[in-house]
Amino acid sequence: MFEFESLHSERVLLRPTPDEDSYLLDMKISHRELEPAIYTPALDFRFHPGKVLIDICPRSGENRMGGFSIHGFSDDLRACEFGYWILPDYQGQGYVVEAGKLLLKYLFQSQTMTRVTLVADIRNKRSVAVAQRLGFAVEGVLQGRDLITEDLVTKLVYARYDAEGLNL
Repeated sequence: MFEFESLHSERVLLRPTPDEDSYLLDMKISHRELEPAIYTPALDFRFHPGKVLIDICPRSGENRMGGFSIHGFSDDLRACEFGYWILPDYQGQGYVVEAGKLLLKYLFQSQTMTRVTLVADIRNKRSVAVAQRLGFAVEGVLQGRDLITEDLVTKLVYARYDAEGLNL
């Protein structure tokens, strides 16, 4: 695992989240507003130890627009998984892609990761589009039943192996 301070690009600032509870609340709002048919409320969602939570903010550092979580660290493989979300007011403006490129460059170059993965519900077209814009390739498919609705769910497993082509 690593210590994360902050990164910035032309429009965004990435910083460690100062408050896990508000991060979780904003993430739930994002999921409920953007994809209500996909994301059912978890009974008691909590972050697992070892997860790194990162805020996506405007470059000025004001309010949180979205976030990343980095988890599933594997020291022997130099690999991790990340997830992302964005609040409704900021969707469709390229913030997640810009922030994602910044974070991926950091993970591959500064943290010497050799593999970064993400998992996206196939029904979440926006998340799938972000994964593709970030240069991830589909590596596998997961299927199972939603624990709450018992609906059949299909998720795509994406992977990326280097920072090539991540120009900001």
